[in-house]
Amino acid sequence: MKRSHSLLIFFFYVLIVALITKPYSYGDNEASRFNTIKSLVEYKTFAWNDLSFYFITGDMILVDGKFYSDKQPLFAFLSAPVYFLLYSFGITFDAYPGLSTYLLKVLIAGTGTAYILVVFYKEIQIVADKKFALLFTIALGFCTLLLSYATALNNHSITALFLFLAFVLFLRYQRTGTTNFFLLGFFLGLVAGLDLVAGFFFFVSLFFFFFFFKKISFQETKLFLFGAAIPFCVHLFLNALILGNPFLPAYAHPDYFAYEGSWQNETNLPGFYNHASLKALLLYSFNNLFGSRGLFSYTPALFFGFFFLLYCFFKKKDYSLLPILFAIIGILSYYCLYTVNYGGASYGSRYFLALTPILFYYSVLFYCEFPQWKQVFFAALLFSFFVAVVGAFNPWTNTAEGIYAVPFITNLDYHYIYNTAAHYVIHFVF
Repeated sequence: MKRSHSLLIFFFYVLIVALITKPYSYGDNEASRFNTIKSLVEYKTFAWNDLSFYFITGDMILVDGKFYSDKQPLFAFLSAPVYFLLYSFGITFDAYPGLSTYLLKVLIAGTGTAYILVVFYKEIQIVADKKFALLFTIALGFCTLLLSYATALNNHSITALFLFLAFVLFLRYQRTGTTNFFLLGFFLGLVAGLDLVAGFFFFVSLFFFFFFFKKISFQETKLFLFGAAIPFCVHLFLNALILGNPFLPAYAHPDYFAYEGSWQNETNLPGFYNHASLKALLLYSFNNLFGSRGLFSYTPALFFGFFFLLYCFFKKKDYSLLPILFAIIGILSYYCLYTVNYGGASYGSRYFLALTPILFYYSVLFYCEFPQWKQVFFAALLFSFFVAVVGAFNPWTNTAEGIYAVPFITNLDYHYIYNTAAHYVIHFVF
């Protein structure tokens, strides 16, 4: 792989994201994260000292008389150095709210997603025709919801990065019989600290795979566990610092949401919701996967990857794919069973974004295995591109009633293309 190609991919993608990113905070989720980053850098605490100095959001908890974000704290902890750098140059939320929010989005979500493409480009050349490697890499960046969420401050894009890095190390083991177990564990520990559900299923499945099926050495097992323990212990420490309990996330403490004006409680918090009937569960699951907020309806190109995993496991008897298949199905099942609102005001089903690079990797393998499906595959990519672009201008979609309960339809309003960096550049030039 030519280094120049990697740099071109990285900077081209960051440039496109920078042009379509909006210079302000929109959505409770994003505002909640900005507030914590602000507090960490400016006040050296996770608590929001005075709500009048922060972005308005409902994604918060009240603990011992202080407000905090209801998000896992590791993301803000890792993001704070970026704002510290901006803060050092006088670019603060108070002085330059638009510029500071814009730069944080581009420098964290934008560059994080761009690096996924660099890693993917290198990896895909090993299994696919090199002349198509660049095309498939561009497709991952522009024909999936990675593009939609690259314009927003969110943990899912960064989770996708670390999860894909762990997946690449898993692939290295599949090819060579060895890998860097410390880094593999470290990346999985980061995933767990950013997204507890994704981290749990992938860590457990890969640990059982390596320890019980591949019977790796005691030294390799120690490296794997030690690597995972470092970032995850940081997560536990931060959790204990805020919640008083290192192991349970904020949504497992419904009493922390019991303050005036709160809209969250046991009826809608993840992990607490029980569907009223089997019919309700099936309908919600369908919409999560194939319907109005579906993983595969918003990015149909990913369905080829999921099908290929099942095909290799059941038809080709490739049981080495069991940990990946188990983790993916586990994550899909958890969010279908124990959530109710598809991730709230968001485009598609954001909970599944971290799976996108892995599923798309197997989608490429499907294309290589079944070239007779080429036309259908590229038709799916074209549709996926259109959906991803529509979402990029408003990833935190507030839905309404009727057909506007579908984020894709809501986002078709052309007004959402306004107020991007590109819009301001065009306005200034012309």
